[in-house]
Amino acid sequence: MDLGDRIQFSVKDEGPGFKPSDRPKLFRKYQKLSVRPTAQESSTGLGLAMAKIFTNLLGGDIDLNESYNRGAEFILRFPKV
Repeated sequence: MDLGDRIQFSVKDEGPGFKPSDRPKLFRKYQKLSVRPTAQESSTGLGLAMAKIFTNLLGGDIDLNESYNRGAEFILRFPKV
């Protein structure tokens, strides 16, 4: 999506989504959230923290737009270069 001087896109899944209580700690390092990996793989709690760091380094922002029990959608916005 073109937002003038910014570009927006989203990444969406059909997993369990995140509980509202997860939101404050969503992008923090080493956080264990209420949702567990769907293929029983291990989790370090670094994935979303790294996504936020890299997005911010590129001058963008990332946010969660989701509905619990209906998957998660992450919205990313970056400046046009």
